[in-house]
Amino acid sequence: MSERTLWPQVTPVPLPETLGEQYGTLRAVPVYGITDDITTWQCTDAGGRVRYCKLVREGTSVPVDLADEAKRLQWCGGRLPLRTPAVVEQAGNGNVSWLVMEEVPGEPLHRLKGSVPPAELAACAGSALQAFHLQSHEGCPWSARAPDLLDRAAERVRQGNIVRERDFHVEHSHLTCEEALSLLSSDIPEGSMVLTHGDFCFPNILVDALSRGLSGVVDLGRVAVGDPWWDLAVASWSVTWNLGPGHEDTFFAAYGVQPDRERIAWYRLAYDLVA
Repeated sequence: MSERTLWPQVTPVPLPETLGEQYGTLRAVPVYGITDDITTWQCTDAGGRVRYCKLVREGTSVPVDLADEAKRLQWCGGRLPLRTPAVVEQAGNGNVSWLVMEEVPGEPLHRLKGSVPPAELAACAGSALQAFHLQSHEGCPWSARAPDLLDRAAERVRQGNIVRERDFHVEHSHLTCEEALSLLSSDIPEGSMVLTHGDFCFPNILVDALSRGLSGVVDLGRVAVGDPWWDLAVASWSVTWNLGPGHEDTFFAAYGVQPDRERIAWYRLAYDLVA
């Protein structure tokens, strides 16, 4: 995640001075953020060691719990053969909470745009997700099963924590939160269970720059047991966001499935309500 992927309208959450002094004495740069409430900083100390500091403003309605994310990272680090971020510390100061993580080797998939043909990147994403879904979910205590996602969505709607202009993609912008929830409630999918990532998008997929094989994954705050179409729906969406239209079929072929349009639609709408 070394390339800056801050949205132009986003104001980064300031890095607390104590974190800068401890982890960013050589350099500290905000490298990822899509809202004003969450920013990831790349911090390099005097010895050249790189760590990533994820900051979340206290009181935000964005559904990010860094204490919970730290627990999921620790679970993954102790069980998965894939490289995942090791937790350095998780704390807060009353204004922001933070999660400091070690760097994971590998090239974020979005950084290969322009140097690798789009069809190859789409296939790489499909193969990477297939590899992730082959990991064992035995003992995983978190659930992303469709009924649990629906419960989470209903709770966010009830609490008024969804900002449609921020949370809804253009495909769903015509819906109210209540209409979206009603659509999800009318047809809840059932499926096989795998270990799901929950946000398998290009910046979170790390690959070997030469072999294009999956070398690691980041942003594991939603890792859970769930329907593989939870990840397939969002990852294929990310293919279009990053590469433009016309490459999702290549992604699905590399994963080894035919697109299930009904499940894709259900899980993409669920994503806008819970993520």
